Amino acid sequence: MFRQISRTPTPSRRSSYANSLKLNFITIAILCFVLLSHILSCVSENSQADSSTGNQANSAISNGHGINHLDSERQKVKHVPEHKTKNKITGKKRPTSKGKYQSNVKYETDTGRKHVENSPTFKSKKASLIWAKALKKYQYGHEDQSKLLNSLVEDLTTIDKQLIELKHLKFDGKDPYGEEEDRVESAIQDLLEKYELKKKSDGVKEPMSNRIEDYVNRDNRLEEMYKKAQSLGFSDAELNDLKKEIFHHKRTMAELDDLVGNLKALEDEARLSSNDVDDVSDSYQQEAKQLKIQEVQTAIKKKKREVKEGYSRLSVISDNPGLPNDATFTQPKVLKLWVSILKANFTPEERYSLKEELMHLEKKMNKRDKLEEEKAMLEKHEKLLHPSHSARKEKYSEKKEKVDQKAQHLEKHVHKYIKDIDRRVLERQHTEL
Repeated sequence: MFRQISRTPTPSRRSSYANSLKLNFITIAILCFVLLSHILSCVSENSQADSSTGNQANSAISNGHGINHLDSERQKVKHVPEHKTKNKITGKKRPTSKGKYQSNVKYETDTGRKHVENSPTFKSKKASLIWAKALKKYQYGHEDQSKLLNSLVEDLTTIDKQLIELKHLKFDGKDPYGEEEDRVESAIQDLLEKYELKKKSDGVKEPMSNRIEDYVNRDNRLEEMYKKAQSLGFSDAELNDLKKEIFHHKRTMAELDDLVGNLKALEDEARLSSNDVDDVSDSYQQEAKQLKIQEVQTAIKKKKREVKEGYSRLSVISDNPGLPNDATFTQPKVLKLWVSILKANFTPEERYSLKEELMHLEKKMNKRDKLEEEKAMLEKHEKLLHPSHSARKEKYSEKKEKVDQKAQHLEKHVHKYIKDIDRRVLERQHTEL
């Protein structure tokens, strides 16, 4: 009934289909070419606009229009609508991103702008804040202040490295007593004092003599030392060095007062919370608080020793005018030995050799003191443990015994060193007689 329809395409149909494909391909190629040419023209226009802006900026500077004209030309090229820089809810302007730890200060002189453009990017936030504060203070400077900023960059780079190293040490738990942190903080305070970057409330901008003498007048022992140094005929430079030593000593005493205040607050908190200990978790929290108290007590003990050694050191310095400050020994016993060596008739070579020995001796004494502190901390931790924690108590006891053995071994070496140097000094004094 029905005639079968053949689906095989005829030659005429094949040719028409091929022609349509060719036409479509040509159309697509033309569109791609037009689009590519449009993109290239846009890129060339932008580059011409940037180059023209740079030429205008250079001509503005060469013609004496200054930095303000340069900023206005830049704003004309790249303008951000105001509604995009404001918060829709509060209406306040959003802070612009300046990169990590860069300053937001506006500089009105070539000196300030030159240093902000060439300034290094510090890794620590504290170093970056100090740099921003210095730029803000010295932005109206001339060549002398430019040299001062260059010197500050070198000092801040060193401080920045120390802060990063301190961060790694604290993360690894390698500064348990905060000695490295105290050293870095002291270096920062010295830098702020050197470049007069402290606040007025800190008293740094007052004359140094007035500030130190105020400290001296509050402490009878320091006042006697200072008056004795004046009566012995200390030079102005030596008196100035003594004032610096007194200033550092008073800073140590202030740190001790802060630790005592922290200890009182921790003890009050632990006393109040001890009445509410009901379950195991509360008992663990109470144990953690007691450990914190023990740590602060150990820090106070260490700081008291530093204050005592500071008084001894100041006493030696105030008794000996003309003492060179090239070997700043911190241990009072070592400093006394150094003074006796200077007074004896040693040759420069012998004196240099003895100085090296004293530096080695002081390292051993500092290491011994650290071991004594570690031993005291282990004893306190052992006492705080519950009687049921027998295994932990045994570990603390074994570690404490090892630390004690090391401390005793160092103490023998220190005693032998001191005795030997004393003998050599006495022999030289007898030969002089």
